[in-house]
Amino acid sequence: MCCSCIHTRLGVVRGALLGMHHVFWSRHKLWRRRNTSVIYPLDRERVFFLCFHMYRENGCTLSCTDVTQRFPDQLLSRSGGESAMRAQYIDMLRKKLESWCNNLIATEVEPWFVITEDDPTPPNTNLEGLFYSDAPKILFQMIDQQIDVAFSPGNPVSFVQALLDECMKTLERFVTDYAKSVQQCRDLYVGPTPSERPELLVEYMMTCGNNTIQIREYFIPQLREKVDELQPAELVHYRMLERPCARAARVLSDIASACNDVVVDIFMSDVQKHCDALLTAKWLRSKIAVKTIVATLTDYVTDFKDHLQRSLLSPLLHMCWVRLLLEYVKGFIAKRFALKNKEDREEYVERLKTEVDELYELIMEDLESDERSLRLQSAIHSIVHITLSKPSMLLPEWKSLRSNFPDATIHHFEAILLVREDMGAKEVKKAINEQIIKKSSDNIEPRSNTMGTPFFALVPVSTATDYSTAAPSGKGDKK
Repeated sequence: MCCSCIHTRLGVVRGALLGMHHVFWSRHKLWRRRNTSVIYPLDRERVFFLCFHMYRENGCTLSCTDVTQRFPDQLLSRSGGESAMRAQYIDMLRKKLESWCNNLIATEVEPWFVITEDDPTPPNTNLEGLFYSDAPKILFQMIDQQIDVAFSPGNPVSFVQALLDECMKTLERFVTDYAKSVQQCRDLYVGPTPSERPELLVEYMMTCGNNTIQIREYFIPQLREKVDELQPAELVHYRMLERPCARAARVLSDIASACNDVVVDIFMSDVQKHCDALLTAKWLRSKIAVKTIVATLTDYVTDFKDHLQRSLLSPLLHMCWVRLLLEYVKGFIAKRFALKNKEDREEYVERLKTEVDELYELIMEDLESDERSLRLQSAIHSIVHITLSKPSMLLPEWKSLRSNFPDATIHHFEAILLVREDMGAKEVKKAINEQIIKKSSDNIEPRSNTMGTPFFALVPVSTATDYSTAAPSGKGDKK
């Protein structure tokens, strides 16, 4: 059937339904004037629903007299006929909402998994320049329409509850499938063996993150406010939307974090080759590696600030900062450059400190002061102090490191010291045993990180040296 035929057929159906509705409603008002004893009035929604029911089964062949003769109980609400129709509506709605939700998710995530030869279409941007898609709006409209149906005049409490329950199931189904799609995306593109990813995957993940904020902070509160306004007094204590909305909000927060994880993983994969060149002899002579990292980071940060919700920007930049810092610390501990003398050591750590400070300024520009990021920056400063300190003054450096980074272990401290050219493995072990193990009451094992973000725990180091044989006395080395 061609499009014009379909359009004509739909026009005939719509005209027939509206005609039946108009005539029947006029005759019903006349009937009401003659039968004043009927307590439960008939509303327009019920008439239209019955007309639709008749059309679905019989086309447009039944007259209004046929409706009256066939559905007297449903029209006058005197028996369980209307309850059966409501149950039928709920059953039909459940299937429709599930189908619509599946189609909505499929359409939303299709560009995430499809690589085309043509130039991909970037996400929509609103007046503020933020990426968005139509999925949240469509989801909201689907649920909002059913809330209107639920609170139509005359619907019993059981019907309202059943319909709102289906609405909340639809919301939870959407956010659950949304979360699964993001996880599939992460497994596919940033796992151990990543597949070729779509060109605009970062933009799609930013759009997804923005959508979660829109649903959580705008659409869900609107739905709850509407239900609070419409619901009758006997339903107030049920709080039917409270728990489902709270669960959906938690999942949406997880989705936003997962989207940020994917974006950061993609950024790091773009700069990983240059991160591997950090802290090498070539790095000390040339700034090509760090310049490339800075240029790539600048592009990403600019896009983040232009197109990402502000509430997602700070945690995303913090994650980028953590990952870059870890690359510097891993490169330092790996001893990618063999120091020859004190002058080498001073130049090496000064270059390290300067680059890290410049990266921090770039990432945190225009953002509010972030205590977590500042404390992470102090990790490099601690490494610099440990590397330049006198071999006889290690205990204060160890205590300072542990106070800022409780997840740092004695083996991390040992790995930092082993970078020095003036201390070999035997000297480092002896200094740690004599100055820290015997004199410090601080447990050498890692503790929970009070910053909330693990750092040194993410830095692998050798644990071959056994420091457990000399337990700390807690009283110092007194004679």
